[in-house]
Amino acid sequence: MNFEDFRKSTLKLNEKRNHKIKNSVGVRDIYKMCLKSKKFKSVGRVSEHEFYKITRTVNNLLAQELINGNDVKLPKRMGQLEVRKFNLFVKFVEGKIKTNRGIDWQATLKLWYEDEEAKAEKILVRKEDTERYIIFYNRATANYNNKTLYQFKPNRELICAIRKAGKEGLIDAYKIGK
Repeated sequence: MNFEDFRKSTLKLNEKRNHKIKNSVGVRDIYKMCLKSKKFKSVGRVSEHEFYKITRTVNNLLAQELINGNDVKLPKRMGQLEVRKFNLFVKFVEGKIKTNRGIDWQATLKLWYEDEEAKAEKILVRKEDTERYIIFYNRATANYNNKTLYQFKPNRELICAIRKAGKEGLIDAYKIGK
């Protein structure tokens, strides 16, 4: 068995995945709500495809601002999106290793492919990063009720772009913690 076949079998890439998304509102749902609402009369003049295109363009512009290291102030006093960073650590606590570094899955799978004992013991290879960049939704300036119920969840592509820009030194972000 070569490495690629081992990787596919370990990650179960040949099996069908069952995704269940509950309580989620998508762009299509928002378009339909805007059509029903009397406040958005001009939405009826925009086709569904154009609505998607406008939404995608605005989201790309917001993402580009975050990648450039700028804060994004949301309209109608809904808060602010900020890029923050925090240090990653490895330390001993009561004789055990504690870390908040992520797992380098490519290196881990390569180790497991070469060493059966490492796979049996499920030894993980950690990333060597010293800092991690995250997108933080700052609700301090927001003016609405039940602030704890709202969240901003960026997609994976945006998270990877922020981390890449952070590694290249393009982002100067506020540091969280020590």
